[in-house]
Amino acid sequence: MPQNLGSDLWIILFVLLIVIGVFAGQGLVIGLGMMGLLLTGISWLWSRVSLEHVTYERRLSQSRALIGDEVSMTVIITNRKPVPLGKLAVDDEIPKAWKSAALMT
Repeated sequence: MPQNLGSDLWIILFVLLIVIGVFAGQGLVIGLGMMGLLLTGISWLWSRVSLEHVTYERRLSQSRALIGDEVSMTVIITNRKPVPLGKLAVDDEIPKAWKSAALMT
């Protein structure tokens, strides 16, 4: 199933509302359809540009380590745009070998 199917259905619904409003001569229905199209467009635009200029960086305290060595990891997320992020979720995967070694100590 296409990922944009939900937004495509909303666009079709709002265009249909505008057409019905035009044929029925109902300005309120036309306005509702236009507002819906506007909100759908803003939502689409926001989903495309909300993570632009947001960088993710992972740094380790050492470039090499032996078994038993402690290595600290620092995650840096930078937002280089004037618009704040309302919510940001990061899924950072650590290799299974690292997890096993951490559990053994």
